[in-house]
Amino acid sequence: MIGECVWVMGDARTVGARRLTEIERTVMEAIPVPVDWAIVRLYQGECHGTAGWLRRLVLGASRNRAIALGNHVFLPDRCQGDLAVLAHELTHCGQYQTWGPVKYFARGISAQLRELLHRRLNIGSSPYRYQLTPGKPFTSYGMEQQAQMVEEDFRSRNSAQTMPSA
Repeated sequence: MIGECVWVMGDARTVGARRLTEIERTVMEAIPVPVDWAIVRLYQGECHGTAGWLRRLVLGASRNRAIALGNHVFLPDRCQGDLAVLAHELTHCGQYQTWGPVKYFARGISAQLRELLHRRLNIGSSPYRYQLTPGKPFTSYGMEQQAQMVEEDFRSRNSAQTMPSA
């Protein structure tokens, strides 16, 4: 498929950024944030050309951690087939679409700085850490807390842990 990535567990054959497959969209409907799947792009495996260059640049800057920048999700090879990580990052796409770029990137930078302070200097708590409070709306939790809740929910579903081979 020219211009499309192919999601194959254990085989990262790709050509460029791609849209979510129908199966992925169906599985991801459980995300409690509205997401316009048509504008989301995944960068995974050995993307070539500009998409490959961009993927290597972003993953290098993120120290090879999965990351969503707006509607673009960059996945390192170790995350291939991990639906929980994909759900986490797609939650960020929904946040971007709901909040807009200024609020999204301001919150994202703030969360990553807080995580850096927590990890390196043991200051404060991780923005990924949360405690469920009965009656508290999902939208009242922080950016990374929301994504972490979604990821953990997907991990708890044994049948939804990995995408079957194409």
